[in-house]
Amino acid sequence: MKKRNGKIELFRFVFCLAIIGFHLNVDYWNGEKNLTEYISFFGQGRIGVEFFFAVSGYLLAAAVYKKIKYGNNNLGKETVQFIYHKWMAIFPFHIIVYLITFIVVIVCRKLNLFETIKVFIDSLPNLFLIQKTGIYSKNLIGVEWYISTMLLAMVILYPLCKRYYNQFSKIIAPIITIFLVGYMCHETGGLSRTADWTVVCAKVQLRAIAE
Repeated sequence: MKKRNGKIELFRFVFCLAIIGFHLNVDYWNGEKNLTEYISFFGQGRIGVEFFFAVSGYLLAAAVYKKIKYGNNNLGKETVQFIYHKWMAIFPFHIIVYLITFIVVIVCRKLNLFETIKVFIDSLPNLFLIQKTGIYSKNLIGVEWYISTMLLAMVILYPLCKRYYNQFSKIIAPIITIFLVGYMCHETGGLSRTADWTVVCAKVQLRAIAE
């Protein structure tokens, strides 16, 4: 059985509740649900995303460190195996939600066969969790932007961390984080807003890499 860190699991649970509360407030109450005049109902619950990105980075670095001690030096193969393992840990649950959402869209919008096929083709990037590459996508499950950017960030960061572990984890990565966070705050006013686009990629992709 895989050993889990109890403290991380506890914080995961807490931040999951915060994110759910945030989306309930935004999607169903237009962000206007308040507990008091000064305290909103999980108004900043999206900060849980920052926690999950940071934990993903920590676990990635831990996996790299373990590979350095006990693994081989086939960087390409190791990267593919690492990403495939992460992707397969998520995909079975994702495909169930995707299929349910797809059926609901067909029924609620009363789509004909041609329209159904078009929606399916347009949603293929969403199906394979690469929608935040910028490839046109009928994004059926909008909240999965986090998963898409997390996996894409790992594709970039894993080989760099493995190849230059000491320099990257202790010097390069922190500097990149400071500059990326500074750029997003300066250009867009903060880290939130998932629809923003930078010159070369989705803003949330920079957010994932930085954190």
